[in-house]
Amino acid sequence: MTPAALTCILCKEAIGAETKPEHILLNALGGRMTVRTVLCSTCNHRAGIGPDNNLAESVSFIRNVCGFAAGDGDSPPAILGLQTDGQRFDILPGMDVRMRPENPLQITVTDDLIDVEISVYSDAQAEKMAEGAAKSIAKKAGKDTAEVVAIIKAEILKDQKSSIVPAPSISRQLAFGTGRSQQAMAKACLVLLTKRLGNSEVLDPRYDDARAFVFTDADEKIKPALVTLDTRILPKLEQKFGSNPNLIWVGSDTNGAVFGYYRLYGAIGWKFKLCDAGAPASIFACLVSNPFHNATWEYYEDGQSPLPCQWVLEEWEPFPPNHEAVTLALAPLMEFARSQSQLSASKRWVEEAFIAAGLSEGDMIAEEHVQAITAYLTPRMLATLLRKPIPVED
Repeated sequence: MTPAALTCILCKEAIGAETKPEHILLNALGGRMTVRTVLCSTCNHRAGIGPDNNLAESVSFIRNVCGFAAGDGDSPPAILGLQTDGQRFDILPGMDVRMRPENPLQITVTDDLIDVEISVYSDAQAEKMAEGAAKSIAKKAGKDTAEVVAIIKAEILKDQKSSIVPAPSISRQLAFGTGRSQQAMAKACLVLLTKRLGNSEVLDPRYDDARAFVFTDADEKIKPALVTLDTRILPKLEQKFGSNPNLIWVGSDTNGAVFGYYRLYGAIGWKFKLCDAGAPASIFACLVSNPFHNATWEYYEDGQSPLPCQWVLEEWEPFPPNHEAVTLALAPLMEFARSQSQLSASKRWVEEAFIAAGLSEGDMIAEEHVQAITAYLTPRMLATLLRKPIPVED
């Protein structure tokens, strides 16, 4: 390789042999394609803990509710510490809500009474809290034998009351492009351009403004000439990329001005001016990925454009943003998340109902089993439909 081929396109220092592969499309967005001789280890790490991390965080909610895995196969992130109408909860991958009681255990001791109040969201949590409370009370009384603990625990649980509580309403504002996310997108465009034209081209001083932008702070004012928001409707791509593709496009016009374009979930995009003139004219490269199935992705070069080049290169008025078009584009994602969540909950309820009815795989279902299954499912369905707690007998 030539020396330029082993030079980092951001800091212009040598790329060491220890440099790890760099995802072109962010790993968190399902990116699979990598390059190795574009960024040095220092810039790779610096981008990873800064701009790339901001971009990953901005899509964490969509990844969670839709169950979108990372490009390397890692699970979607959990969303922790949410609160709605006084209810605290976490969302595990796949929009699996786990409630977090504010004060799960309260023990009040007076001269002649020990009052124990447990507020939890499952029988298993109640058992665990009661066990802990019983051990604490027994120890303070100086009678912490297993027998005494069991008696106290049974006394605590005998007045247990249960209700099926509907999952809280989840409302979240999507923060695309916030923090230093746009810097991460610009970096990805430079990396894709390097794959197309090589390190020597992108090391040219005409790319210095774009290069400098990658590591600017989040609160620095962005030059309007450098970044343009795009809320236009995305032209239709091949069906294999699904309803909400992620894509990165780079290309030049007939004068050798180079632009990068980054589109998130087919809904909203950003165009970056990478250089004003002097680059090879009328070239392009494009990387497209299907977030529903990130093994489906494609890299394109000249003459194969999945996206009309003129559509990217033309000018448009970015403000005011077309919020309606963005919301409409995201609708398939939200519908997918809702249907997957309902399917997962229904499957879990049925499995739990069969266990509650004492059924194992292969058993014949008798009338008493049907009654037990119905008794288990009915309050859960009512709580979901009525959005109200439904008391149940223990």
